[in-house]
Amino acid sequence: MKSLIQSKNPKLIQKALESNYSAWGAPSLTLEEYFERESYLASSKFSKESLISWFLVDSDSPEDILSSCETYRIPCLLSTNDGIVKGFCFAIGSVYTPTQHRRKGYASEMMKLLQNTLKSFKDSVASTLYSDIGRDFYANLGWKVHPSKSLVLDQLNTIPSFEVSSIIPLTVDTARKLIEDEESQFLNQFKSLDKPRFAIIPTVNELEWLFNRGLFYSRVGKYKREDQIKSIGIATSSNDGYLTWSHSFKEGILYITMIQCTSANSKMLLLSAISEALKFGLEKVEIWNPSEDLVNAASSISKHFHVIDRTDSLSSLAVWGQEDSELEWVRNEKYAWV
Repeated sequence: MKSLIQSKNPKLIQKALESNYSAWGAPSLTLEEYFERESYLASSKFSKESLISWFLVDSDSPEDILSSCETYRIPCLLSTNDGIVKGFCFAIGSVYTPTQHRRKGYASEMMKLLQNTLKSFKDSVASTLYSDIGRDFYANLGWKVHPSKSLVLDQLNTIPSFEVSSIIPLTVDTARKLIEDEESQFLNQFKSLDKPRFAIIPTVNELEWLFNRGLFYSRVGKYKREDQIKSIGIATSSNDGYLTWSHSFKEGILYITMIQCTSANSKMLLLSAISEALKFGLEKVEIWNPSEDLVNAASSISKHFHVIDRTDSLSSLAVWGQEDSELEWVRNEKYAWV
């Protein structure tokens, strides 16, 4: 009989990592470096507070992993006709079935069991995931694909030289107050809209976890650097705009994980991000589901920008009891990715 279990058993977790290393570790990291990365991220406040490892196993052979995944419990807001609810969303990542167990329906079985389990948790209202295998598989299991556009700036070295002023670096501590203000802004935005909506409330701990992924790569293996990444993002000196970032050395992309800007400061913030990417040898800057102000700012900086529909990391959402609702995912940005 098959069952879904949650476990902190180090041997089981290591076995899962050995299995999925070829998908998410190689060739950028050795197996030992991959173990080190996962241990480093698991030691973060975000992981300690919210991470659960899940395994589909057979009771006759409980150490044989048929399929596995992780979830992170993240605060969220949901607005329906009954009012605004603050609860928790479970973000799903690292869904993986070992090669020898594929095409047997194990991933589907695991996801069905997982959804039923997540619904039973106190204050659980939704689940997200980011599909790398197209739209249909997870949609058929209840996770609806939402807009998954990206603004991509590339060929950064062709941009004429520029200077950026009135910008200050953000550390984790200085970012905290800015991020905490996001919740009240979400509430105000929800109250002004007249249709069902959902948003993940950003936290400093999750933003730091995303930032630390890039920080790890800058310290080991082929991407090791002498100069260290020092800031989690930047803000205007007047505090009327800011952004946070994550350096993906593996992809050559500086991801803007979250951005708060106006038409007046969006260009300056984007130029600051481009400067950061160039400093660390990254080829692109990418922003998920950009505002019109950001697209306009990008077009004023360079002709080498594109707004694309992503074919991977498709933003997918299941809201309990709202399966057929035309619900808007507000601030569907990179900060919510796991």
